[in-house]
Amino acid sequence: MKRILVVDDDEHVLKVCRDVLATAGYTVVTASNGREALERLRRESFDLAIVDLMMPVMNGYELLRALREEISSDLPVAILTGYGSFESCLRCARYGVAAYLSKPFRVNALRREVAAILGDPHRRVPDPEEALREKLTPREKEVLLEMRKGLTDVEIAQRLFISPHTARNHVKRIIEKLNVRNRAEAIALSYREDLFAD
Repeated sequence: MKRILVVDDDEHVLKVCRDVLATAGYTVVTASNGREALERLRRESFDLAIVDLMMPVMNGYELLRALREEISSDLPVAILTGYGSFESCLRCARYGVAAYLSKPFRVNALRREVAAILGDPHRRVPDPEEALREKLTPREKEVLLEMRKGLTDVEIAQRLFISPHTARNHVKRIIEKLNVRNRAEAIALSYREDLFAD
């Protein structure tokens, strides 16, 4: 039975994650801040850590850094945050996170991400929203690659020799096509899935 550590200072989030993942057949251990989580990671073995970014005592970024430097360079980590942003997505990507989910999250999305990370395809929960995703055009793929570099709409326009208005429209269309809520989720999805295939 695979073991998951869930780290969040919100008791409600911990309970939801514990209930959802335990029902899916995982052993779930919780911690209310980064320091408590780090102590558990030093003593116990886990197959996945689900980490909130904004916590007291030791935040998620500090936990990620300590985890990668002191404990494991390859333990899968999923970010679960109510303060999702383009900048935080890029910052987390540098630590090799496996998933980036914004709160409030969908229960099926959490189950699906965990199943994909842990390599348990039989646990996969079909997500009808996946069918709603449209393929990106070659130009939209170019824009998405520039988004991943941390560029603003104006900078993307300059790099691709298009107007800022056109760049903005491409970003908006990418978000709509991928059926995500914001720029950060579009970038996170692009790291998890091969969105650049023909």
